[in-house]
Amino acid sequence: MLPTDLCQPFAFYYQKVAQDIYTLKESIHRGI
Repeated sequence: MLPTDLCQPFAFYYQKVAQDIYTLKESIHRGI
């Protein structure tokens, strides 16, 4: 089991990447 201090940054990183992917998909959808 991962310690909390390892899980927390990973969750933050995953959330950031997910938002970046969403933004990228939106940009492609608009043809930018």
